[in-house]
Amino acid sequence: MLLESWGLEALLEGLAILKKALPGVHLHLALHHRRQALAARIEEAAGRQGLSLELYGLAGKYPAAHRAILVPALLGRAVAQTALLDLQALLHLRDAVVLGKPMLERVVALAGTGFPGSSRFTVCARSPLTGLWGEAACADCGSCSPTASASAIRELRRPR
Repeated sequence: MLLESWGLEALLEGLAILKKALPGVHLHLALHHRRQALAARIEEAAGRQGLSLELYGLAGKYPAAHRAILVPALLGRAVAQTALLDLQALLHLRDAVVLGKPMLERVVALAGTGFPGSSRFTVCARSPLTGLWGEAACADCGSCSPTASASAIRELRRPR
C-alpha cells in the first residue's frame, strides 16, 4: 500500500540515499514471498540504476520482522552492525532528503463546539500547537506551519 502511494521511484531513491550515506553498505530488501512480481520490478529497476540489492521473499509471520529474527534469517548469521528500516521509514528518509520534509508528520484534527466543522492538518510531529495558529514555527524544520493552514484555522475560530 505504501509503495503504491509513494511509487517505485521513491523506493529506489531512498535506497540510493542509504547507499550514498553509508558507503560500503550491502542493501537487502525483504518482501512477502507472494510479492514476486513486485520483487522482479524492484530488482530490474535497481539494476538499471546500478544499485546492488539482495531481495528475499519471506512469509509474513510474527515475529519475522523483528531484528533478532530477521537479520539472522536473511544473512545466515547474527550481525552486530546492521541498520534495519521498514518501508515507511525508508520513504520518510527519502522525503526528508529529496523534498526537505520533516521525518515524522502527524495529522491534527480540530473539532468541538468552538469550531463550526472539523478540519485536519498535517504538521511536523514536534511542532507546537501554537504553530497551527501561525504564532510559532516548527522546532524541526521551521516551516511546517503553512500560512494556508494557519489562515484556515483562524477562519474556523472566527465567530459566526
